[in-house]
Amino acid sequence: MKIIQFINALGGGGAEVFASQLSVALNRDPKNEVYLITYAGVLDDKGKMLREYVIRNGVHYINIESTTKVEKLYKPVVKLNRLINQIQPDVVHSHLQPSDLYMAFLRLFNRSFKNIRTLHNPRKTKFIPKFLDNYFFSMFDHNVGCSLFVKKNYPDVDIRSQIKSIDNGIDLQEVNEEKQKTEKSAIRNQLNIPEDSCVFINVGSMYLTNGMFSKKNQHLIIESLALLPDNTNWFMVFVGDGPLRKDLEDRCLDLGIRNRVLFTGLVKSPYRFIFAADYCLMPSSDEGLPISLIESVCSGLPSILSSIPAFKPFDADSSQFLESFDKKELAQVLGYSIENKKKYGELGEKNIHHYMNVFDIDKVASKYMDLYNK
Repeated sequence: MKIIQFINALGGGGAEVFASQLSVALNRDPKNEVYLITYAGVLDDKGKMLREYVIRNGVHYINIESTTKVEKLYKPVVKLNRLINQIQPDVVHSHLQPSDLYMAFLRLFNRSFKNIRTLHNPRKTKFIPKFLDNYFFSMFDHNVGCSLFVKKNYPDVDIRSQIKSIDNGIDLQEVNEEKQKTEKSAIRNQLNIPEDSCVFINVGSMYLTNGMFSKKNQHLIIESLALLPDNTNWFMVFVGDGPLRKDLEDRCLDLGIRNRVLFTGLVKSPYRFIFAADYCLMPSSDEGLPISLIESVCSGLPSILSSIPAFKPFDADSSQFLESFDKKELAQVLGYSIENKKKYGELGEKNIHHYMNVFDIDKVASKYMDLYNK
């Protein structure tokens, strides 16, 4: 089967990681020929790593070049249509709203392939009224939510029945390879993290969603850490970047905790930092099914999470759920977690097999193959 995965670009986002790893998983079947196509190229070091990863695993990577602003409006459609005619795919599978819009438009002129998309969050496509959203859905043979939460929380109730649900997954081969060559104390020494500290990690971009709020809540983490007693032995690692980073760093300075907080910026792979940590800390206010959290729990980290519905798949004895977004409550949970680091570390390791069974990208690929063949 010839399969095209189509996404805006390669970069540090969860959808980009998922599309790349799904492409590799699909390509492991010798009966498949998989293409990963972008129209905005490689955005950062993480994107470079993903490009190298898919090519190394036999996936055909193609970027549709567009130079001017005018070209960026029409070139992806023209060139993608040309590529589709050349490749003659059985399936085109798109990710993220701009790519979905391009594929919905192309569907008007070409119905020779199955058109499938993955919804990576429950937010409705911007600027599209209800009647157009219904029409937009009809342009795809299958509309798939990346989690049951995305399906159940799509804002248009009438459309929800058209959404199928397949949970995100990750490449477990990569997790195992990284873990075999990683030693916690050595990484901490390289990063100048005290060996005996309780280390929390948060992986996520630092920006305002729709220009209004930070769904990752890194500010809440910083405010809560500052409430811990001075003699508490902790260290915080933020993996990611974005417009809010300077504000977060400045707030750490204001609160006198900057020497206990590491901002890594964008990284090619988060595993080096995940394996140096004791807890994954994610008090998000809004998520789909975050790849970074899947990576953390499949690596053996216990988690501290907000009680949003998107985090229900992580309800295990190695997870602690916050009742609110109050900094005092989070500070209490952090203090308790520091005191019980050994207990939760053992629970996290015990649950690795459970999470790997749930979030194996090869099993996810098999579910998508069932859709492709329908």
